[in-house]
Amino acid sequence: MGILEKDINLAIATAVAANLHRSGIDVILTRSSDSFVALDRRVGIANNLGARLFVSIHCDSSPVHSAKGFSVLVPHSLSGKASSLAHVISDSLKGAGIQRHGLGREDHGVRVLDRTDAPAVLVEAGFLSNQIEASNLVTSTYQKKPADAIASAIVEYLRNN
Repeated sequence: MGILEKDINLAIATAVAANLHRSGIDVILTRSSDSFVALDRRVGIANNLGARLFVSIHCDSSPVHSAKGFSVLVPHSLSGKASSLAHVISDSLKGAGIQRHGLGREDHGVRVLDRTDAPAVLVEAGFLSNQIEASNLVTSTYQKKPADAIASAIVEYLRNN
């Protein structure tokens, strides 16, 4: 299919940022174009700017091609605020009609989760290894669904924290 995860991630993140800007929330994207930003640089951007939260958006893959749904991961050294943010995002995505695959701790030492000072979560928007989800994730119409849900969750989280 020629699907590149980076393109989907950027499209969803850009839509989340646009929604948040419309809600009056300042957003810093670690990348706003098709460019590579090293993980330590992403952490540095968030920490140097004193981010209130950090959301990393990705797509998942699995050798089990029937695997589907979104996941929200939190740092191994779980903080209460990261857990709260993860639950709000998970509930919002589920409420948008997107199937949940999982919610849990990332045990593989994901740098952007472990080293960011702010509450940090990683959202896997769906599985590119699942043919149906992949065909959805490449469309702007579908990308709007997780983007709107993530933005709505962030607004709710910031309002209550």
